Amino acid sequence: MILSRLPAAQIECLKWLALLTMLVDHTGKLWDVGPFLIQMSFLGRLSFPLFVLVLGYRLSRDPEIADRYLKRLFVWGVLSQPVYFWAFGLSMPLNIFFSLFVSVALFKISYQWLMGQDKGSVLFYLIRVSLCLTAAQFCDYGIVGVLIAPICVFWGQRLGSGVFYLVGCLGFLANNLEDISFTVLAMGAFLTGPIAHFILSRDWSVPRLSKWIFYGFYPIHLFLLKAAAIAYL
Repeated sequence: MILSRLPAAQIECLKWLALLTMLVDHTGKLWDVGPFLIQMSFLGRLSFPLFVLVLGYRLSRDPEIADRYLKRLFVWGVLSQPVYFWAFGLSMPLNIFFSLFVSVALFKISYQWLMGQDKGSVLFYLIRVSLCLTAAQFCDYGIVGVLIAPICVFWGQRLGSGVFYLVGCLGFLANNLEDISFTVLAMGAFLTGPIAHFILSRDWSVPRLSKWIFYGFYPIHLFLLKAAAIAYL
């Protein structure tokens, strides 16, 4: 992630777009949208990489914020999981909040080790990393999804704006479930790079989302979409 401070409006733009593409994706999955399902799923592949870009930028600016993120993501993950299971079924993995929780935990462990704040042995560090990667297998987007945020932070300084395109590539891999039909849809994640570059290189004026709206949107929109699907579709 580029470590120079970006105007708040640019970050808000990324957040709005992440929420919008997530809404489009989940609407396509929960409603009978017929021929529009492919297009909506394609656009939906942008959502997770955009969320990770915002998270990576925040962590790169202030690594100490990781503790606050861990508490917030865990609480919202627990609150959202019943709605997530209701909307998509009990066979689904843990929701995106848990994916981001494990990602931030992995970042914190690695950051403290690299900065010399962790005085434990190499073995203890590797054990904790292994536990994070094991937990990632039970979360949405899996191991690749969990790795994206730490990669953003640790490589962003060297890659500059190229990190936007790297996140898109990793987002493609995280979305790819080894199904050729889904591989085509997952290519929507490649749009992350040019879209993020476009947004972050221009001035915007968008309303600021409070953290309650930003986090609460996830379980609320799933509940409303599922309830509407049952009632009217």
